[in-house]
Amino acid sequence: MPSSLHLHLGVHKTATTHFQQVLAETCLLASSEYTVVTTQQFRAKFTHANRFLDTRHGPELTEYMERLLLVEGGRVLISEENLIGEAKDFISPCALYQKAEQRLGTFSSLLPEGTKTNVWLFIRSLDSFLPAMYCEYLRHWPYVPFEQVLGGVYRQSWIPLIQIIRSIM
Repeated sequence: MPSSLHLHLGVHKTATTHFQQVLAETCLLASSEYTVVTTQQFRAKFTHANRFLDTRHGPELTEYMERLLLVEGGRVLISEENLIGEAKDFISPCALYQKAEQRLGTFSSLLPEGTKTNVWLFIRSLDSFLPAMYCEYLRHWPYVPFEQVLGGVYRQSWIPLIQIIRSIM
């Protein structure tokens, strides 16, 4: 039986880094039913500088995913919030993670045909997510007043993102 992919798409600012550290430590200390792909390894090979979005890397990344999923009868776990978007994608009145559909569509096209995928999505209440994500944005990109962050629209919802993930994955 081929392995299944368990994909953790922890939204930014939902303790994803802590979760990834616990996964790495747990897998080092005890045998696990999961083969955990370290975040550093996956980012270096796949998501760094949005490599997976550049079609020139498609064949190489498809082969990489095929090798990762060769674990016979096992479960391969990848945890990477940057698959759905980056902090700079947050500043939009349209939707949370407005590039998620394109990014996940590209990612899924690099998976071997018939890959059984289970998605884990960690989210948090929008009243605490929006200010935390704004702070994350400010760490990496130029200042934008908070009043302009979402064009004054603060009635965002996780539902469109969940529907995108469900339809693609």
